Amino acid sequence: MQSLRSILLYHFLKWQLAKSRNLKLTIEAVRADRQRSSGKLGKMPKNLESSKVTIEGLQAEWLIPNNSQKSAILLYLHGGAYVTGSILTHRRLAAHLAVAAGASALIVDYRLAPEDPFPAALDDAMNCYLGLRANHPEA
Repeated sequence: MQSLRSILLYHFLKWQLAKSRNLKLTIEAVRADRQRSSGKLGKMPKNLESSKVTIEGLQAEWLIPNNSQKSAILLYLHGGAYVTGSILTHRRLAAHLAVAAGASALIVDYRLAPEDPFPAALDDAMNCYLGLRANHPEA
């Protein structure tokens, strides 16, 4: 059964998307709105270390729970239809997934459209994955 919290989150996000469409906001305004509202979507889990890194030329952040297994890595590619989203907007979700999985999570800021059209985000994701495989063969 779906939790009340997930139902509320779904409707909040749906409302935000409708608001953006109705106001005919620019991509920049939608992105800024997502960044501002991201702090309202829960707290970071405790017992978690984070460190900013660069991987394959992209800004990224490791989220490492105290209970993580060295060989367990989660590559988290944030949502946003390849147009919005960032480490900031999705780090709480990635952190909670990392804790639940007992894995270190790497969340990446890949290039977004329309500034960097397809296949830029896909290329970034693949290069990041290949870089992880090369640098963490035990995973």
